[in-house]
Amino acid sequence: MKFNEKETEQVLGTRLRVKFDEDDWSFVSELAEERAQSYLNQERSCRDTSTVDAHRTGVAGELAVARTYGLSLDTNVYEDGDGGFDLVNSHESDDKEPEYIDVKTRTRMDARLIVAEKTLQRENSDVFLLVTVSKTFADLVGCASLEDLRHGKLVRRDSQKYRALSQDELRELPGVR
Repeated sequence: MKFNEKETEQVLGTRLRVKFDEDDWSFVSELAEERAQSYLNQERSCRDTSTVDAHRTGVAGELAVARTYGLSLDTNVYEDGDGGFDLVNSHESDDKEPEYIDVKTRTRMDARLIVAEKTLQRENSDVFLLVTVSKTFADLVGCASLEDLRHGKLVRRDSQKYRALSQDELRELPGVR
């Protein structure tokens, strides 16, 4: 994947930064509220933050990746979640199989890439990207394959099992030199 240099700047080594303006945050907030409502309708919740805030963080990360790589952001709201991936790189310019991307977004700049074991078992995503967000920008930090994560450190939270990779263990983002 090549990244859109008009939308993105390279910072801190191999990180890619996408700046957000008020219009971006309005879009993010509207979509997050719609997604949060679908969770409330299903009586599902997000771990340690309000459902709207959790979705706002996630949508911001998805928007940053979509903008960076010129992918379409799925704005549909699904009753049962997104099927295990957030974006699809369809490789329209060649004959490669589509690549399914799961974006994991955190608000801490030093966050690890953490994925639930049950997500890995479904095998719906090919690539997992770690994005960190602040009030004015999102940093695309790095990525990992399904296999990379299967070998990640086992972490347990609230009787759930996760696999985690530190930022140093992540692969360089596609298209970054």
